[in-house]
Amino acid sequence: MLRSSFADSGEHPVRVIHEDDVTGLRVRTVNADDLAPFVREVIAEPFSLREPPLVRFTLLRGPAEDVFVMVAHHIVVDAGSQGVIMRDLFESYRARRAGEAVDLPEPTATYADHVRAERGLLASPRMGELAAYWREICAGAPIALDLPADRPRPPVQRYRGAAVATRLPEHVLSALHDAARRAHVTPFVFLVGVFELLLHRYTGRPDFLIGCATSTKDRRMADVVGFFVNPVLLRPVVGTRTTFRELVTGTSAQLRRATAYRHYPFPMLPAALGVPHDPSRSPLFQVLVTAYMAGGGDALVDELFQGEGRGPFEYKGVRVAATPMPAQQTGQFDLTLELQMSRRSIGVTLKYATDLFDAGTVERLARWFVVLVESACADLDGVAGRLPMTDVAERDLLLSAGTAAPLDW
Repeated sequence: MLRSSFADSGEHPVRVIHEDDVTGLRVRTVNADDLAPFVREVIAEPFSLREPPLVRFTLLRGPAEDVFVMVAHHIVVDAGSQGVIMRDLFESYRARRAGEAVDLPEPTATYADHVRAERGLLASPRMGELAAYWREICAGAPIALDLPADRPRPPVQRYRGAAVATRLPEHVLSALHDAARRAHVTPFVFLVGVFELLLHRYTGRPDFLIGCATSTKDRRMADVVGFFVNPVLLRPVVGTRTTFRELVTGTSAQLRRATAYRHYPFPMLPAALGVPHDPSRSPLFQVLVTAYMAGGGDALVDELFQGEGRGPFEYKGVRVAATPMPAQQTGQFDLTLELQMSRRSIGVTLKYATDLFDAGTVERLARWFVVLVESACADLDGVAGRLPMTDVAERDLLLSAGTAAPLDW
């Protein structure tokens, strides 16, 4: 995939695999202590799908430190693939420094095998079963979730966005792991439930659809690089008496079932359901939740997910640290919750469409999300619609606004 480009055959795009090594390392010497602007410059350089490579490896060499930047078009790489590439790069570097032969896992399949399997699925009876499940989930569901916005929705979606990032405080992270165990769900499912509750409280809607990014990778594709992401739909229903435990238990059950039916190609679903095309919004869902998780043996990603505050650490004989970079893919949906989850930290990023929202609005949503996580942890069996979602300072401000002394005429 890293040696692929895409040409127009006249009827549809076709993948062209290039035999030559087109993915070389670009080295650029920068005489500046702050390399962040140069990182942004490398990231902003556009790709042409017709011209390989669709992944760029750049080493920015500064006076005090170097920054390694990998930028890839999403058509050839997803988050799981980034982990495979980083593993192979660091192991190759370590082996060569030690004068050893480079010994990397040999993939047992290729991305072409994945494509063939998907084509086989499209032609099989299983396709009808998958379609029937998603028709059942979407029956009677509203196909638009209009969040209260700062501006009217443009008639055509322009995919312009920004992001607000925060991190769960240590005491909230500890409470989350404990509460998730008591609720018999994973921390990820717990956080999805909190996000659903936030959307319910913010919109007043008791029934809606959101998207959840999943991977269609199976075990034989573990060492294969490519794009394996396919969103599934979740449909939370929050009544006036629904407890948070009931909400998150339902979310867990929905996610389990959705995972079993995740191979239905989502781009085909709107037409299969007869949903009309609306150029102003994404079809079926306008809010997405996604997570990047560091696996148990993934020490590099586990450390990097702790952010810049973690500081440098040793990995494969290299002193490594996270470096700041601009958020990517920020305007694809009205709102996206992105979680960076490791054993010791959880980063929370809210990406949003700038045509709809101001930064201050999304910063407030991020604060409410963190407070709701803490509230849900403290009161699993409390009515979801009554859990506190404002901190003390914001609550005092709201109360003072409502109890201001009358004017003395």
